Amino acid sequence: MKNHRWIAAVIYELSEDEARRAATGEVVNLQHKHRIGVDGPGCLNCERPYEEVQGTPCDSPAVKERP
Repeated sequence: MKNHRWIAAVIYELSEDEARRAATGEVVNLQHKHRIGVDGPGCLNCERPYEEVQGTPCDSPAVKERP
């Protein structure tokens, strides 16, 4: 059965300085008070929401069969 890879994306508001540092690969401390949203859960591979595909195999061609 091909398994889904469940993810959730968290959206943070960044200051200009934090955005510049993040763009250069520097680690930016993402503080809870700056969180403005959460998207998901959904499958990273087939890009479909959990509610739509829970309990079904992942149909993405990028997923390998698992025993």
